[in-house]
Amino acid sequence: DIFATYWISEGEGYGERLQAAKAALPDDIKIWDHQKYMDQPALAPSEAAGFKQLRSWARSFYPQQTAAPA
Repeated sequence: DIFATYWISEGEGYGERLQAAKAALPDDIKIWDHQKYMDQPALAPSEAAGFKQLRSWARSFYPQQTAAPA
């Protein structure tokens, strides 16, 4: 099972845009199945700021990492 959320602004062509987003989900799942976490990902400039904010927010849910003892 999968739960998906679609954020489609209302207006002309709403139904078609929503259907296109839903139709793209199987392709997205193929990508997600093969993605890996990268500490320093290569992002397009248009995506970098958003992902930086998301990662910063996500880090707030994990304990602070300390250096491993030598």
